Amino acid sequence: ETVFYEEMLRLGIQQYIQEERTASERLFERFIFPWKRVESGGKVIIYGAGAIGRLFVKQLEATKYAEVHAVCDKRYEEIHDINARLTGPDKLCQLPDYPIVIAIEKKKTADEVIEELAAKGIDCGRLIWEEYSREQTGQDK
Repeated sequence: ETVFYEEMLRLGIQQYIQEERTASERLFERFIFPWKRVESGGKVIIYGAGAIGRLFVKQLEATKYAEVHAVCDKRYEEIHDINARLTGPDKLCQLPDYPIVIAIEKKKTADEVIEELAAKGIDCGRLIWEEYSREQTGQDK
């Protein structure tokens, strides 16, 4: 009875690990950092520490294409598991004039963030957003 239970537990854990890896791989394939819009070897600021922002940090770390100078997020004080300097939107004006990649999936939300940053005096020429998703869902565009 115990052997059966342990085997079922082991299989359950393996399935969970496989599902998590598969979900992570799907996310990695679905959202691609805007390589062509950021200079190779340069520095960049990522706006958004959600799934896409974290994914972009991982892509840049893996490829060493560009250095992440900072990750900016409204809830930066609550984030403790990202391997980058964290800051809030109010501090963005104090950072160097590196490109800012808006790591947000939905166009409507990204447009709101861009308006907020422009109102804070951030040069819109530094702001980068595009349709990152390879899958077109037709939602909120």
